[in-house]
Amino acid sequence: MAHEVKNIMVSLEEAFKEANQIGLRAVELTNTRPNPREIRLTHPFVDDSEIVGRDDDISSVKRMLTSSNYKKDLPVITIVGMGGQGKTTLAQLVYKNDAVVRHFGERIWVCVSEDFKLERLLNEMLQSLTGKKVEMTNWEALVKELQKKLKEKRYLLVLDDVWNENPEEWESMRNCLLGIGGSKESKIMVTTRSDVVVDVMRTSDCHRLRILSDESSCILLEKIAFAEGSNYVNMLLQRSLLQNPEKDFFNNITHCKMHDLVHDFSLCVSKIYCFNMEVESHDQTAAGNDIEAVHLLLISDKQKRIKKENLKRISLKLRTLILNSSAYLEDILESFRYLSTLIVQNSEVDVLPTAIGDMKLLRDLDITDTKISRLPDSFTKLYNLQTLRVDYLEELPKGFENLINLRNFYMSREFSLSGIRQLTNLRTLSEIRVVREVGGFQLEELEHLDNLRGELKIGGLEGVSRPESAGKANLWRKSNIHKLELIWDSNTEDHNGIEILEGLKPHSNLKSLTIVRFQCSSIPSWMVTKNHLLVLCNLVKIELRKMPYCKQIPSLGDLPCLQVITMNQLGSVKCFGSEFYGCTNLDGASSSNIHEAAVTTLFPALRELDLLHMRELCKWSDAMIRSNSSSVNLFPLLEELCLFRVQKLDLLPNLGDLKCLRRLVIMDCKKLTRLPISKELVSLQKLEISLCPNLTSLFSEDADEALQGFGSIESINLVACFNLVGVPEIPSLQSLRELKIIVCDRVLASWTRLGTLTSLEDLDIYGSPCFWPTDLQDLTRLTSLKIGGCYYEDHDEALDYFPWHDSKSGSNNNIQPCFVSLTSLKLTGWRNLKSLPEPIQYISALRDLTIDTFADLEVLPEWLGKIPSLEGLSISDCKSLMQLPNLNNLQLLSIRYCPHLTQRCAKDSGAEWHKIAHIPHIEIDGVSVKRGTGGA
Repeated sequence: MAHEVKNIMVSLEEAFKEANQIGLRAVELTNTRPNPREIRLTHPFVDDSEIVGRDDDISSVKRMLTSSNYKKDLPVITIVGMGGQGKTTLAQLVYKNDAVVRHFGERIWVCVSEDFKLERLLNEMLQSLTGKKVEMTNWEALVKELQKKLKEKRYLLVLDDVWNENPEEWESMRNCLLGIGGSKESKIMVTTRSDVVVDVMRTSDCHRLRILSDESSCILLEKIAFAEGSNYVNMLLQRSLLQNPEKDFFNNITHCKMHDLVHDFSLCVSKIYCFNMEVESHDQTAAGNDIEAVHLLLISDKQKRIKKENLKRISLKLRTLILNSSAYLEDILESFRYLSTLIVQNSEVDVLPTAIGDMKLLRDLDITDTKISRLPDSFTKLYNLQTLRVDYLEELPKGFENLINLRNFYMSREFSLSGIRQLTNLRTLSEIRVVREVGGFQLEELEHLDNLRGELKIGGLEGVSRPESAGKANLWRKSNIHKLELIWDSNTEDHNGIEILEGLKPHSNLKSLTIVRFQCSSIPSWMVTKNHLLVLCNLVKIELRKMPYCKQIPSLGDLPCLQVITMNQLGSVKCFGSEFYGCTNLDGASSSNIHEAAVTTLFPALRELDLLHMRELCKWSDAMIRSNSSSVNLFPLLEELCLFRVQKLDLLPNLGDLKCLRRLVIMDCKKLTRLPISKELVSLQKLEISLCPNLTSLFSEDADEALQGFGSIESINLVACFNLVGVPEIPSLQSLRELKIIVCDRVLASWTRLGTLTSLEDLDIYGSPCFWPTDLQDLTRLTSLKIGGCYYEDHDEALDYFPWHDSKSGSNNNIQPCFVSLTSLKLTGWRNLKSLPEPIQYISALRDLTIDTFADLEVLPEWLGKIPSLEGLSISDCKSLMQLPNLNNLQLLSIRYCPHLTQRCAKDSGAEWHKIAHIPHIEIDGVSVKRGTGGA
């Protein structure tokens, strides 16, 4: 097989040479890649002890980079090769080469992938140079910053993994690089799979990466095969044999994909072992051929039944069988007793034949896609069964405990049946539910199942008949359980609950803990006393939900690994104080011995804090200074803070510097008056404040200093904060891309001009028109605009026109090109509005228009149908509207709550139907009237 692959590669190289000679170029067919390629982040660091057979390549590229024979400024050196061949590795080796390091004063590494956005690439360059996080969106400012670092310096810029084949985008990038003003001997090194990229970037020199020699390939294979450690998946990922890993919250790899070449190779090797057979075609055309498959997918419809004589033509070597029909399940089980894997996929199968008991070698059985609710008694003879997947069982067969090799027991519904206490090899047990009745599951059954691992979810804990049985579950001994969820289903106070939860103390390896509907006022000692540091020392995530009687909260500030805290509906908690911070020896006094003084760090790893529906929480104290500390460092890594319906809390404490905070969400906190935003919030990107009527300021200190905390903010969403006046000034918001101001007229009064927000792309403004900014037309990057009045307020009812530019006088003499990037527009009106603002007909890029609540509007103007780019029109709550213009270019029309227009647009019979019959997609009051591209 290796020789065949090598011959194919030689043939492809020869074909490539011949194609080049006659002027053909390789192009990538974009329609063959339905899913965007996941960005693969790379870096300039590599362990060269693992590299084999690339010395000549390194020397060749090094000579290109250090040569002074190139005539034009910023020559581009490209490394070209197929995926997984080692382009990035070669670039890494050259990047760290001593001669290259000496030749260039500065070296910059940027992973490009498919995201070839100018601002991002310049940001990455600046970050590579400074080692600090940069979040600027103005490319002119970025170029100026790069000028300070690189002007007249000889630098090497590596653009790794380039896919972009757009010459205009590369030209913009090149112009920016030339504008930086580096030395003429600066160079760019590019890695790519595409020869089109080589041409587009006007490459000065190109190095084509060849396949390794046989000798080097053998050496590399030996290194991989005999590498230390057992994490083969990571090794395969590092070598690009596997790609696109998906990870869970705890950074464990859960899924990954094969490299295309590995996939093709696997199919080629396995084709003699794997076979898909349709019953009809086999019986009629392939009956005379023997099937030598080891793994078989048997496909049949409900009426077809494979003939018994043809079953005999399938090899006895068959080990895996997937079938989708019940018509011949018993015949299958009788004919193939040596299967190791059986998967039945048919929702009409409701009985598992007794012949299953004769399949002594069966290791994996999956009947989740069936209606099987009972297992035959013969099932308990499957002593080698390791994995069982079922949808729902009404009972377990007698002797189920004989399945001593069972490791994985998956049920898509909660497991509530007794009979697993002796299955000591069991590793995976999905949701289990305690049932008080005879024959139901009780916690004692977990006593000896110490091999359980991964996730364990226990429901129905109000059904525990004796509190001491919780301790007999021995959760503290199950070191491989990393995620534990404990659920009570009752909403009434449970006086035994504290004893039950005390007995369910987990092992210290636990990473995620969720407790739901715990109905006691206090919590167990292993969550609050000094022992909590031993039990919860590895905890990464904790969620407490729907605990209305609980007045106590766990001590969490000292936990070294904790990253996420969610408290939801803890209805009796009134105060966050020293107990929450986890500092039981805080006394507010400074150290008496200055040499012993130290900084106390609380919540050292916390990244997300969510407090939701905390209806009684009215006080949140500052963290006090520990007796042997000089200061407290609070939430040093916090990235997201969310408060939702904490309606009695009026002040937030000093939450520390919060230099890493990216997202701050405050919703429905009616007594809150100020926020702790300070100059230290240098990473804040998203701010959402809504339904906080008493909030007056976003700042906790001098506003001028606090403005420094908005340098990187990209999104601000303010809703129904009627008294908010303390907001940042517009010049401090140059990174802002999204702005929503809804029923916050005092904020609008402060921000009368928004035209200098050069990065703004998405804008929503709802409030009194007298406060609307007057320079919206200057927002050259704006793509989406929603603007209108407040339908539930009366202060604008006297206006019978929509105040947009010169729309009051109707004069078009001074109309200038505006909103040059705007593609989506929504206008929300009020009573007495009888016309649309005429200037919107001059928005050249407009594709989608929504007209909402123009109460007295009767006729849409003819110019609306002449907007050449308009494709989608939505009309809602225009109760007087009766006539439409001719909508020639429209692709989608939606009409809601417009009674007159709905009647006149009735299909085939309405007076307006002839104007819209040609539109492919029409929806009226939520019902699709027309869908498709055909005629009326």
